[in-house]
Amino acid sequence: MHSPKSPAVHMKAGLRDTRALIDARARLIARPPTGSVGWNLPYAQPNGRLMLRTVLRREHVECTSVEVTDTGITLTGVLCGERRVEPGAPFVVSRRGRYERNLAVAVETLGRQGFRAEVPVRRIVDLRLARWEDWDWWLQPNPADRRKVRVCHLLEDFPDVKSAYAYPAVALVGDEPSPYAVAHPARPVWVRPYCAASGAMAMNVVDR
Repeated sequence: MHSPKSPAVHMKAGLRDTRALIDARARLIARPPTGSVGWNLPYAQPNGRLMLRTVLRREHVECTSVEVTDTGITLTGVLCGERRVEPGAPFVVSRRGRYERNLAVAVETLGRQGFRAEVPVRRIVDLRLARWEDWDWWLQPNPADRRKVRVCHLLEDFPDVKSAYAYPAVALVGDEPSPYAVAHPARPVWVRPYCAASGAMAMNVVDR
């Protein structure tokens, strides 16, 4: 805030009631919009300053759940945007970095815009090239259209999604002999989903 005779000063955050955002998220997940999604989140910085986070996405996938078991990872999500999830649509994981690689598995459609997918963790463990890798999560809504959409956690009532979503890791030994293993069978490789600070979903693949 500022006046003509004084410099601008930051507003301090008081009580913030974001319960309406919880209801708004539930409505969006139950009936995903077929257009752009806007999201405004008021929050306080550690120093008390009042901030407003604004998100505007023409199309994105909102992750609704991630289930981690002893043998695998399953996610569910809804596509927000003009397109729908077509039969045979692939869920795609992409290795970051210099040696990019994509792996795809067909999703199970849940209505017009919902889906469920099994992450191909075993294949990822077999294809790793380094002791630490990050793989990003995408959805290709139409198998005939190569345009992919990022899987994210965006529509929340709190700003720090990375710390809020802490998932356990899956310990797996690959089916194929690995050149990075000192002894065979190889020691377990840990695969852990996580939510980045930007809200994008990904996973670590780590040989400890």
